Amino acid sequence: MFCKCGCLISYPKEVDDQLICKRCFNKLTYTDNIIYEKSVFTHNNTIEKKNRNEGIINEICPNCNHNQLSYTTLQLRSADEGQTVFYTCLNCKHKFTINS
Repeated sequence: MFCKCGCLISYPKEVDDQLICKRCFNKLTYTDNIIYEKSVFTHNNTIEKKNRNEGIINEICPNCNHNQLSYTTLQLRSADEGQTVFYTCLNCKHKFTINS
């Protein structure tokens, strides 16, 4: 339950049928007919190729020995560690990563 000040007021009841906001001390009355709602949100972790800032480098693919790879970087680990570089062969589409 939320107070009018925006603070979340937690259950169980504190005094009879009233809850007291710890921020503004507003008293709220509630009944035992509490309805809980559970929502599931999904997050799409895929990155569309058209939106990625990919570069092309002249390196050898470990799978087919083609001499060009596309790459992109993301910061997947903590800020004090290096980025993860994602490589894709332009010929065979082999994918691999290197933590820099």
